[in-house]
Amino acid sequence: MEYFNKIIEDVEKELETNVENGLKSKEISERQEKYGFNELEGKKKESLLIKFLKALCLNQYATATAQPGLAVNKIEQVLIPLPPLAEQKRIVAKIVSVLAAIAGESKV
Repeated sequence: MEYFNKIIEDVEKELETNVENGLKSKEISERQEKYGFNELEGKKKESLLIKFLKALCLNQYATATAQPGLAVNKIEQVLIPLPPLAEQKRIVAKIVSVLAAIAGESKV
């Protein structure tokens, strides 16, 4: 599949196409049905939960090296940083305000 190393005529022949005229609509439909759309798969985004768990550096609590695992008593020792309650309430109020603005209910 190293088309960049081949001459155009060879690539055209191998892919059964023509760089001047392209493919006919029928051929496009048939190829899309057979091979799918010509799209690159994007890298999957990490969920916020995964990012949060990675930030906790749980590896330091692993109980083994060959098949690492987390024991319940070790997990119970993990401290999860939270802002003070007043700050949490301020954050929630801001989120509610922004969501209302997005919905067109008010201005931020």
